[in-house]
Amino acid sequence: MMTKIKGLTSSEVKSLTLAGKTNKLKNNSSRSVKDILRSNIFTFFNLLHILLFAALLLVGAYRNMLFIFIIVINSAIGTIQELRAKKVIDRLSVLVSPNTVTAIRDYKQQTVRTEDLVEGDIVIFEQGTQICADCTVIDGYAEVNESLLTGESEPVIKQEGSTLLSGSFISSGKVLAKLEKVGAESYAANLTSHAKEYKKINSEILNALNKIIKVIGFVIIPIGLILFTKDYFLLEQTISGAVSAVVALLIGMIPEGLYLLTSIALAVSVIRLGRKNTLVREMYAIEQLARVDVLCIDKTGTITSGNMQITDFECFSDEYDVAKIMANMNSALSGNTPTQNALDKYFGKDSGFLLKKAIPFSSQRKWQACIFEEGCFVCGAPEFILDNIDGMEKYTGDGKRVLALAKCELSGDVINSAEKIAYIIIEDELRPNAAETFKFFAENNVDIKVISGDNPETVKVTAQKAGIKNAENYIDMSVVSDENIPDICDEFNVFGRVSPSQKELLVKALKNKNHIVAMVGDGVNDVLALKNSDCSIAMAQGSDAARRVATLVLTTSDFSSMPGIVAEGRRVINNIQRTASLFLVKTIFSTILSVLLLFLPMSYPLEPIQITLFGSTTIGIPAFLLALRSNKSKISGNFLKNIIMKAFPSGICDVCGIMAILVYNAMFPLPENVLGTMTTYFITFIGFLTLFKVCIPFDKRNIAMFSVLLGIFLLCITVFKEIFFIVHIPLIPFIFLIALMVASIFIWLFISNILQENIKK
Repeated sequence: MMTKIKGLTSSEVKSLTLAGKTNKLKNNSSRSVKDILRSNIFTFFNLLHILLFAALLLVGAYRNMLFIFIIVINSAIGTIQELRAKKVIDRLSVLVSPNTVTAIRDYKQQTVRTEDLVEGDIVIFEQGTQICADCTVIDGYAEVNESLLTGESEPVIKQEGSTLLSGSFISSGKVLAKLEKVGAESYAANLTSHAKEYKKINSEILNALNKIIKVIGFVIIPIGLILFTKDYFLLEQTISGAVSAVVALLIGMIPEGLYLLTSIALAVSVIRLGRKNTLVREMYAIEQLARVDVLCIDKTGTITSGNMQITDFECFSDEYDVAKIMANMNSALSGNTPTQNALDKYFGKDSGFLLKKAIPFSSQRKWQACIFEEGCFVCGAPEFILDNIDGMEKYTGDGKRVLALAKCELSGDVINSAEKIAYIIIEDELRPNAAETFKFFAENNVDIKVISGDNPETVKVTAQKAGIKNAENYIDMSVVSDENIPDICDEFNVFGRVSPSQKELLVKALKNKNHIVAMVGDGVNDVLALKNSDCSIAMAQGSDAARRVATLVLTTSDFSSMPGIVAEGRRVINNIQRTASLFLVKTIFSTILSVLLLFLPMSYPLEPIQITLFGSTTIGIPAFLLALRSNKSKISGNFLKNIIMKAFPSGICDVCGIMAILVYNAMFPLPENVLGTMTTYFITFIGFLTLFKVCIPFDKRNIAMFSVLLGIFLLCITVFKEIFFIVHIPLIPFIFLIALMVASIFIWLFISNILQENIKK
């Protein structure tokens, strides 16, 4: 092999390079830095706030511009998180991808960067090398692992005339191959073309927030213009006063704090998951994983570690010491295959026998042998060594592999007079805590679907050992037509001999049946399914394409971390849902009030800085603290409906109370700063009432939080009252305010009870 092979000449390489026939691929990263910045900064949400900020800036109302910091922080969190994830993914790609190979050019072996290879290059691939382009073997022999492409874990024999596909690995042997399809034309590149397209996560929370913003955005500008016209021209306010009043009302309509809370809470979860060796590429993927009810996984690398293990051996003769024979064979034979590693681990190594000759394992022979002074011993596939393989079926029927150990005579590669000594039982090594992991999902009503390219019976047995529920329901997908997949996706839990396109169709079929589907994958063959799932999880040790398309990456490739990830997702999403109602109170009362004020000869009584004070002490700070609490309950109900129902009583009370104060002011005119102070006190009272309900049941932390926040508010209206335009309220208006607060409690309870009864119905 490789004698006097010319390969391409330098001029041919140059010509092919200029023609674009190189192995260079465009960067498949999900998004560029420019795209990430654009998506986080240039949003409709930010545009609304920038317009309001500009209005205040023009009239010099600088104290009322504090809200802009929320927008800056919110955009920064999303940008930093995505840039961080991009950096990690790019670093993983560099670490895993092969950088150079040995090519033959001008009769010489040269080290060439994989991206500089051209169509027609002659390349040497040996054990441990990843195939970097589609090629044809022209000389040599090798075993190739194509599991990342096909899902089939058994090595495939390749020899002269065989095709090698990009993305596969040489398990053993050495071949000379001619590159046929390079770069974007290769099999792996074609299969992963969908991974280049950025797919925004389908988040119920984000969709709900965007829906609120779209509705508000549709009405906010015309309402703002009409209110400003009314305040400035009809009520004869100053430009500064009119702008400040209108902006305060419009800011109240936008739940900017809810965006910030969601971003911060998810960012904290991203950090926590990072400590659990999980990279989150999309923050909202945490929500999707928390809602998942079907989890699709592969066998190899997920249920099993990818390593082999010896579980036992059955001895057929008392004349031989099986452990000693195998230890001496292990010492004489070297190899880094999963099977040999398992033999080394179980039997160890010993050099007590005098070795005459060692014959390494060959996939063609299916056995390896050692000739010692004590005799010739052979170990390998029973059907290639023994004439009688009785008793093997009790192991193979249980999904295990069997190696035979025999004493024999050798004539070249021919075994004669083989005497059966033992059966060595070998199987895929289950991942530690596999049973515990799948028990968690069963207890939490998450259905596991094992989708593998391996033999369905083998996959079934492995799944049963791992404790996967209903693993006995299995099917061979090689005999299933694509149009029948929707009919069987719910019926079976184990799918064997699955093609990459069938994986995609299975995920789509499950989604069409209203399941929230998560997909765990590590190979190129998983990319299409990962792309179409609601939440995609990749193993770091798998293919670059799988990592790039996934929303979550397990950086240690340890599936047992999944329960902790799901629990973290449930914690943060439940807490966001629990506290989001605090933010909607402001949106509800501001929106209703803005419509009412269009038809009334009254102006909005609050300054933007007063809205900030109310929002910080009764909404922003407590919501953030509550969002960090432990909460592992299963997520239920529609997010938007849940939070509106919880916020509605307080929102209505705020509207009624503010209108009562404005009517009182119309009857008994008050200075503007007194009117603003009374309104600030009232909406803050309702805010603390809402917070009180959210904090139930009270524990020491909730009591401490509630007390501290109340103390902060009292400090702001006493020590820092000038900053927030807070003034003394005369006795009569103050008594009216207290009576209004007491009455609002009964209104709040009445509306809450009505809504609760409707929900139960």
